[in-house]
Amino acid sequence: MHRGITQNPERTIDALARAMSPADAEIIRRPDVRNLLIADITEAFRQGSRGAAWDIVLLGRSWGFSLREITPEVHLWQGEADTLVPPAMGRYQASQIPHSHLTLLPGEGHLLIIDRMPDLIRVFRDAS
Repeated sequence: MHRGITQNPERTIDALARAMSPADAEIIRRPDVRNLLIADITEAFRQGSRGAAWDIVLLGRSWGFSLREITPEVHLWQGEADTLVPPAMGRYQASQIPHSHLTLLPGEGHLLIIDRMPDLIRVFRDAS
């Protein structure tokens, strides 16, 4: 995986686009986003694949606290067409975090933050 990413990051981005929702694939096809993702993935693997492997380990083990222990207000946004993180995960987190607000966006995918950042900032600012 490391060799494929470092030798041909464009191919990795193309494979990622095929595995994601149509909404995400459309975002990935935009030259500015594609260039950003290529730069990000190249940098992420510049010193090897240990960091990516460690991310998977951390995601799969206990975080040392229960989601029910989170007391601040939390806003969760997720695309209902997300193929990388199932929307059921967002629903579960919202059911466990006491003061959470879940916004599920129909037809949007994992990369919704790219186009929705102004909305996210507005919600955060209004909640403060």
